[in-house]
This record gives sequence, C-alpha cells and structure tokens, in this order.
Amino acid sequence: MASAITHKLPSGRWNTRIRQHSVHVVSRVTDTKTEGQAWGRDQLAKLSGGHDLKAGRVLVGDQLPKWVEHRTATVAFKTVQADRNSLAWVPKSMRRLQVDQVTKGQVSDLLATLARKGYARSSLTRFRATLRAFVGWCVTHGLIRDNPVVGVAVPKSATPAKEINPFTRTEIEERIAHWRALNEDAAGLVEFIVATGLRGEEWRILTPADIQWGDHPAVIVSRAQPEGAPMKGTKSGKTRRVPLPDHVIPWVKSRMGYKWIAPYRTVATVSRKLDWANTAGGRTFHELRHTAITLWLSEGIDMPTAKSWSGHRDLSTLSRYTNWLGIAADAAAVALLNKTRADRLAQEAEKVESGPNDEVHNGYTIEEKEDA
Repeated sequence: MASAITHKLPSGRWNTRIRQHSVHVVSRVTDTKTEGQAWGRDQLAKLSGGHDLKAGRVLVGDQLPKWVEHRTATVAFKTVQADRNSLAWVPKSMRRLQVDQVTKGQVSDLLATLARKGYARSSLTRFRATLRAFVGWCVTHGLIRDNPVVGVAVPKSATPAKEINPFTRTEIEERIAHWRALNEDAAGLVEFIVATGLRGEEWRILTPADIQWGDHPAVIVSRAQPEGAPMKGTKSGKTRRVPLPDHVIPWVKSRMGYKWIAPYRTVATVSRKLDWANTAGGRTFHELRHTAITLWLSEGIDMPTAKSWSGHRDLSTLSRYTNWLGIAADAAAVALLNKTRADRLAQEAEKVESGPNDEVHNGYTIEEKEDA
C-alpha cells in the first residue's frame, strides 16, 4: 500500500513524501501545497502502474553521454553532430537535476531564455527536438513514465529567420567568368553545382559511374558523404536523376578519366581556390544550391520537377524559394515604378527649362500688341 504525505517545512515550502509498505520511496519539495499534492498523486499513479520511482533519480548530466552513445548507432552522423551541438545549451542547473525532476515548465522556461538571447526559432526547434529525443529515450528505458518535452511550444524568436540569398543569372555568370581566371577547375565545379543543385555531401562523392550518358545526359544521385563522416544515403533516402544542361557537359566529360567528378572535395579547398570570402558578395557556398533551385523556378521549371531534381521531401520546402522570387519580383516592380516617376520628372524639368511659348491673342503676341 502506497501513500503520499505533504507537510509544511519551516522555510514555508512543502515537502511531499511517497511511502510504500511503510518504506520511504521518494520525496520532493515544492513551493505550494497544491503543487506538492499533485506531484504526489502522479507518483502514486506511477506506482500503481508498476513504475519504479527510484529509476528516475539518476542525474540528467549522467545520462546524456549514454544517450549520445546510443544515438551514434541509431541515427545519421550529421544528426548526432547536431545533437551534440544542441546539448551545449543544456544548462548546468538542468544537468544537476534528477531525470524525474524535469518538468514542462522548466523546458518552457529554458526555451524562452534562449529566445530572449536572440537564437533563431529554427535553432530552438532543433534544440527542442534533441531534448524530446533524449527524454523519450529515458521513457523507453524505464527511467520515467512521461515525456515532459512533448507539447511544449517553441517561443517566437526576436531574431528573424535567415532568408536565402541566391545569385541572379547575371551575377553568377559574371562571378564564374571571374573565377575561371583564378582556377579553371574550381570554377567548372561551381558551374556544375549551379546547373544541378547538388548538396556538398552529394557532389563530393560523385564518380564517373554516376553520370548517365545517352540522348539525355544526367547525374544519378544515390549517396552522400558529409565531410569527415562515413558514406550514407541521400537526405531524402531516395535516388534521383538530375539532367545535365548542354553548357556543363564538356566540363563533366573532362572529368571522366578521374576517380572523382569534383576536382576538389571540400568546400574549404574550393573556397580558397576562388578567394570566396572576397569574391562571393558575402554569400555562403551553399547559396550555389539555392541559386540553382531559384533559377529553375524563375526560368519556368514547375515545382514538382524542381522538387524532384533538388531532392526535397515535399513541395512545402520550396516555399522559401518562391517567397524569394516574390521579393525579387516586388523589387523589379518597384524599380520600374521609380524609373517611370524619374522619367516623368525629367520631362517636366525639360519643359520648365525650355520656357513657356509666347501667348497669342487675336493674331498678336502680347509683346507685339503692346508695341502696336
């Protein structure tokens, strides 16, 4: 028989103790009696369901390394890296808590604190996913019964979401022409990426066997390899076929005698060859992929085809590109309005400078009439 007893401490807080068969099992100090009684009822419910309340008395900080080790065997390498980075945000105060002491309120307060520090909402969403996976692992291993992260909303961040910043067709052609003078091979790789929209982890592992020739040459994307990580499947988990435009075929053919299609297999090397920091207008190397997809859409490729070529899982992911195209269209329209207004003001200024025509009354100008 289990019982929950709540009594007031000299400090004014409340201590709730759970006893089973006259043996102390677990206790917790709360700010209010109501909170303590609610916790006691929850613990009794867990006991009635056969849950071991003492299992959750292990520390969060002690369990995190065990969870990361488990993740290395169950998820992708990049996901483990992202999890490790996210765990740096878990404060010492939470690491010192017992696993069964973590509440929804604490998780919500932690997310709110990070939002006030200016972290983007996408980063907060990633962090919440990491926490949810960790606590879910604790549930699976019987340390706790429920996952307090589930249902906690990600707060809005004061930092706006980072928008894409692709090159326009004119800009990228001018850049490639400049880069050819710096390094022909690296410039050819850039042109290939802009034509195919491949991710860095995809183009770096392409071999001549991945090029499909015939009437409609294409690149077959079936695997990926992040830098410093083992080879894996594509991000979508599917193989895709991306056609090769005519203007990049000569460069691709020139690479058929090599082990790899890419002459340089790291972004850092290509960036160094092209003096990227000083010649790319502040853009990241990944903007080449954004440029490819934006150019496809702006030049008439329909969204399902662009989704297929880019390897996105669903059409909604392409909304960021269509949003950018809308912004670009707005900018072009405003530029046209500004030009129209400037032309009209220039015409009016010319009329003022040329002076008014002499006014005529009954066949005489005013000046002639006065002389008469």
